[in-house]
Amino acid sequence: LVFPDRTPKPGYYDMKRAYQPFTVTLADGVLTVFNKRYFTTLNDMKMVWSVTQNGKEIVSGETSPLSVEPRECTEYDLELDLPELYGECYLTVRMVQVVSTPWAQSGYEIGFEQFKLDSLPMEKRPKPLTAVGVRDSRRVLALEGNGTVYLFDKSYGKLTGMLVNGKNLFAAPMEIQLWMAHPRNLIESIAEQRKIGSMHKIRQKTYSFDYERVGNDVKVTAKVALGGARVVPVIKGEITWLVCTDGSVRVSFIGEKNKLAPSLPRFGFVVPLVSGFENMEYFGLGPNESYLDRREASRMAHFETKVKDNFVHYVNPRENSAHASTLFGAVKDRNGGGLMVSACEERGILFNASHYSTEMLENTMHDDELVPSENTFVTVDAYIEPFGGHGIYDESEPSRVWNENEISFSFRMQTVSDEDDLFELV
Repeated sequence: LVFPDRTPKPGYYDMKRAYQPFTVTLADGVLTVFNKRYFTTLNDMKMVWSVTQNGKEIVSGETSPLSVEPRECTEYDLELDLPELYGECYLTVRMVQVVSTPWAQSGYEIGFEQFKLDSLPMEKRPKPLTAVGVRDSRRVLALEGNGTVYLFDKSYGKLTGMLVNGKNLFAAPMEIQLWMAHPRNLIESIAEQRKIGSMHKIRQKTYSFDYERVGNDVKVTAKVALGGARVVPVIKGEITWLVCTDGSVRVSFIGEKNKLAPSLPRFGFVVPLVSGFENMEYFGLGPNESYLDRREASRMAHFETKVKDNFVHYVNPRENSAHASTLFGAVKDRNGGGLMVSACEERGILFNASHYSTEMLENTMHDDELVPSENTFVTVDAYIEPFGGHGIYDESEPSRVWNENEISFSFRMQTVSDEDDLFELV
């Protein structure tokens, strides 16, 4: 639960959430608090609550010390008089310590619960009517929408550049990523089996590349296979990029996995950006890392941090610091300009930004040997295998189950400026 220097590991906070001595449910605006203790009341804590809309607090309050007997329930009517809500709205209830004790100060958070509130959708910005520009050469296809130019390598079937004011934000082409730096408990049992099929050395083979106009937008399609050298492909499918007049691009993949291949450690895309993108923000589960089997201690909110700080220094480097159920994530330079990715599906995306690539984590034995890259690696995943192992969830928890045999994934990507409200762009 702790590192050698006694700082907590991310799993420490999940354990704390599992052990919190209460549950809270919400029905018709009334909170019901259940005391899980067998012998003492909850009068050592009080309830501090807040309602947020698109990451901003609009109303908050607190109660007096709770009066809930052991193994009993008590109802609390917050009497919320809320305006008409829109966008992403949540009620967060925190239980904090009333008085100081030898182990924690007054105000220490003992636990929390969070509830999504009904709200109206955000109004969408109208799209510009100007059609996406097309420049087609023998090797490169360039598409321009609202000042952003996307460069495609027609031979390799890849998005190789994203130009803003003539500057390419990409340090390397955007790639599909199937491999992760496995936790130590999975290396011998699963990772070595996957390496036999060269899953750690996946290459993209492109069979065809084409584009067509869809109204004022342009749709690019590449039929591809993903596999190692001299082995049967792991996945065959189709990548599409829909470049829109507002300058965004919708990236989609539909395909099938070879059922004889080992299970996938992940499925997503990695976008290597040039240096300078150090500021990071996202609306998703945070601030701790959150995955399919490690997200109990995270809450939905709007977080801002630095890319260098969005990293867990495990003794043996491994996959870390992604954020599940993310609505949008962005990395920006010091002027506020940068790249934003956003979910196209209700379950959200797994978003991460780091100065360490998967290969760097995989090939480094100890944390103190890691040397950060100047580039920023943005990853957008549909799925990352639970750290407890593949298949630990079943249909009883559909939000945590992913069908790897029939892959379908899409997300949006676009440039942003300091003046943009990211919630309006989603």
